[in-house]
Amino acid sequence: TEEQLEKEVNPFNIKVQEEGQNQGEVGHKRKDGSTFPTWMTVTVMMSDVGTPIALVASAQDITERKKAEEAIAKRAAELATVAKVSTVVATLQDPDQIIQTVADLAKENFDLYHAHIYTLDAAEETLALAAGAGEVGAQMVSESWQIPLDAEQSLVAQAARSREGIIVNDVRATSGFMPNPLLPNTASELAVPLVVGDEILGVLDVQSDEVNHFTDEDVSIQTTLASQVAVALQNARSYQQAQQQAEHESMINIISQRIQSTTSIEDALQVTIRELGRALGAKQTSVQLGVAPKDQS
Repeated sequence: TEEQLEKEVNPFNIKVQEEGQNQGEVGHKRKDGSTFPTWMTVTVMMSDVGTPIALVASAQDITERKKAEEAIAKRAAELATVAKVSTVVATLQDPDQIIQTVADLAKENFDLYHAHIYTLDAAEETLALAAGAGEVGAQMVSESWQIPLDAEQSLVAQAARSREGIIVNDVRATSGFMPNPLLPNTASELAVPLVVGDEILGVLDVQSDEVNHFTDEDVSIQTTLASQVAVALQNARSYQQAQQQAEHESMINIISQRIQSTTSIEDALQVTIRELGRALGAKQTSVQLGVAPKDQS
């Protein structure tokens, strides 16, 4: 092409003329018109009197090498993204904020069509959509999307049950596929579980609008991300539970002190009713007293 001549071939030939040799990457064209990269080496052969008499040139097809280099660069970039997302969520203490941040950053930084996270309920029976990227994700969360853990056709449920990453690279060709009207362009999907130790917390589900988009390398990358997110999520939940426990204990101590400061049973009951109502956020609180019947024997 004209662009290739200007950027690769002409500069390469000029250097050969100036220095008598050159080597570097130059694109070549096949008979069918397709192009491929080569590593070109050219040396000018000189006569005894110093005039050029021939060119010795060799060209090696480096297509596979370029693919390998691109794969390495892609993996390095994705690992950097995993580190970036992990660093961000490690600073968060709100579980809901963690999973929403992960969904948004995953979609943006991995150049995905969509990303969302399901969390498993305490009974380990249902996966509830907890966060999704963008406006579509927010709408799906507001509609309380859920998937039974035993749903056989669901990729998300399969990943949770197997505790392994699962790829479907052509969802439309999958038996039982049910298109999501909010995500009409989904072509391939990858789901990986959020696991800490023996506990399954949920599933990270990512989607592409390209068929055959995901590879085993993507499973590895997303599994690494999911593992780190799961740890951050568990830590945030533990922190939240500890905070709630501390607040409850503080509330009980305050109520106990106020009851102890009363001088009559009536005052103690009034304080108990008032403080419990405040603590529980109840509009109305009452205490019912009863007298045990005397033993008739």
